[in-house]
Amino acid sequence: MDSPKLQIKIFPVPSADWVGDVSIRCKKSSLEAVLSFYKSQSFLGFGGNSRAIKGKIFHSKTLRTIFEVDGHWTEPSH
Repeated sequence: MDSPKLQIKIFPVPSADWVGDVSIRCKKSSLEAVLSFYKSQSFLGFGGNSRAIKGKIFHSKTLRTIFEVDGHWTEPSH
């Protein structure tokens, strides 16, 4: 397992967000998750959705996707 990076911006609007790619693998079950933490595009630093996450969980031996993740890591799924 690796971790995303903390990105701190001062200009034009102060903010801190997790960004980057993460891989998590379970040797016992052969399940693997590949996730991307990002901030969606904004106009001149204003707007955009922060704390976004996108990725998938799959069986690493067959590469069969089990679940796709797309949302925000600070909000519960529906």
